[in-house]
Amino acid sequence: RDIGVTGVQTCALPIFELRRLTWIGRNGRLNGILSLKPLLENTSINQKCGLHVHVDVRHLPAAGCGTATQCDVAETYDRLCMLYPMIKKLVPKSRLRSSYCKWRNNRRGSESFRSTNDGNRYAALNYESVSEHGTIEWRMQGGSTNVVKIESWALLCQYLTRWASVRDNSMPRNWDQLLAILPQWLASWCILRRERLYGELGPVDERVSSAISQNE
Repeated sequence: RDIGVTGVQTCALPIFELRRLTWIGRNGRLNGILSLKPLLENTSINQKCGLHVHVDVRHLPAAGCGTATQCDVAETYDRLCMLYPMIKKLVPKSRLRSSYCKWRNNRRGSESFRSTNDGNRYAALNYESVSEHGTIEWRMQGGSTNVVKIESWALLCQYLTRWASVRDNSMPRNWDQLLAILPQWLASWCILRRERLYGELGPVDERVSSAISQNE
């Protein structure tokens, strides 16, 4: 069950928030997001805008009820928080210091939980959304009017959530390991995204970029 809720906040005049419920179709695409293109024309964003993706986790075992093969929803969330250092390479610098997506674990009961006085839900990965919507909310990406970026980011969120929920899957500890667990097309998007934001290419990035160029 790969249903997701994607919220796209745009900052045109007047200011509005655009929401879309969608899922992966038989073609492997998020057609509900692709259909947003006409609605996003003639809109604009700024650094205050955010792209929030809700990934459905209602099919996962409740906290404390995991199995030998399936992590429960709490463990899945904690495992996703381990990806923060790598995910930071895929979001604008403005989102690294935003008060609306703090890079912390906000699951009460977690060993790494840290409470704040400005609203617990404002975590880059929001666990409170589990009880409210049955989703893990990814709050860290910058706003966009580009449907390809929105779709690619939503698919990455969905893929990593599913990966973290399988107990036998090892969680990546660095950038190269993250790329290794992704489908090639999604790894390529991550490389291009990182390069565009920070101008960084590591050894693995360079090899993949070279292979892409040779196949074009």
